[in-house]
Amino acid sequence: VVESMFFDLCISSMIVLNAITIGVQSDYMVRHISEDVPATFVTFEKIFCVIFSIELFMRILVYGGRFFVMPEWRWNLFDSFIVGMQLAEELLLAVGLGAQSGSSNYSFMRILRILRLVRIMRLVRLLRFVQELRTMVCSIASSMKSLMWTLVLILLMMYI
Repeated sequence: VVESMFFDLCISSMIVLNAITIGVQSDYMVRHISEDVPATFVTFEKIFCVIFSIELFMRILVYGGRFFVMPEWRWNLFDSFIVGMQLAEELLLAVGLGAQSGSSNYSFMRILRILRLVRIMRLVRLLRFVQELRTMVCSIASSMKSLMWTLVLILLMMYI
């Protein structure tokens, strides 16, 4: 089941839906800064946390000790880190939010927002499924060194 293309397609769809949900929630929270997070967003986050935890557990169960040494070990480590961060966020929300008060609550919420943004990085995983997108991203990343030197040259020409 874990090695099927259908499973990868379902998990990829969940990753995209999770990113969209995070974006909508972030937009809502910016527009309604004084309000609490609506229960709908909290429910979605818990559902995605359960789905991604089950997916990771299934992969570890199927591959066993090979999970972190197989050819895709980097993706597995990345997924484990992201799911671990998501579980840590849910744990912090369940335990720490009620104990915080006043100005320390704002710093706590900032940390949670950063953890949520890290989860969006899971979209990078989709690059292995879309060859054309991966080629474009690799090309852009490879051209950054040339871009930096071009900007340095332009700045030198403008100010010297």
